[in-house]
Amino acid sequence: PTREAEDEEKESFYNDLEAACDEAPRHDVKIILGDMNAKAGREPVYRLTIGKESLHEETNDNGFRLIRFAMSKGMTISSTWFPHKCIHKATWRSMNQIDQVLIKTGHGSDILDVRSYRGANIDSDHFLKNEWGVIKRTVLHASEEVVGCQVVNRREAWFDDECRVAIAERNEARKKMLQRPTRTSTAEFSSKRTLTKRLCRQRKTEWQNQKLQEYYNKEMRQVYQKI
Repeated sequence: PTREAEDEEKESFYNDLEAACDEAPRHDVKIILGDMNAKAGREPVYRLTIGKESLHEETNDNGFRLIRFAMSKGMTISSTWFPHKCIHKATWRSMNQIDQVLIKTGHGSDILDVRSYRGANIDSDHFLKNEWGVIKRTVLHASEEVVGCQVVNRREAWFDDECRVAIAERNEARKKMLQRPTRTSTAEFSSKRTLTKRLCRQRKTEWQNQKLQEYYNKEMRQVYQKI
């Protein structure tokens, strides 16, 4: 969401982003990158999350939201971590650093550098697609050689179809509210948002309890086998 977007829209975006992160397998290395419309500053209190090399002195509202998200998920904003000339920090035609790269803090050292390349500032994104194709092929080839190919059963995620439907309905209610901000549309969106949060929390709790019970049953079986 842009800086001028309503708080409801910003909150909805980060709720969806958090749900997507929670849905991903727990042990996967999570990397988030894109145009976040967020300026991170150089405030010492957030030094462990944002480093000290941001283009901007102060964090804006979207930046605070991004920092809070990163901290809640144990992630580092790598795009403000490396020293570069200002022209290699700005990620837009104006001197703004709003495209960000986040990674789990434990894997922060895996990212060796983050900087802007002016060659990407063109009407077509074919340059970026070609570059990404090279990166993708290199990573896949190296992974196959070192690790090999293996089919892995993905863990059961708590984020089910009912959660997806609830979020879709909430987003639709938000669109209607933004298009026609009446008391009715605002109340409808507020209700959908509350129900969605409650449902997601419930599903996550149920999933956690199920895993704990499975672990407990496994431990008890091992005890009885020893007896």
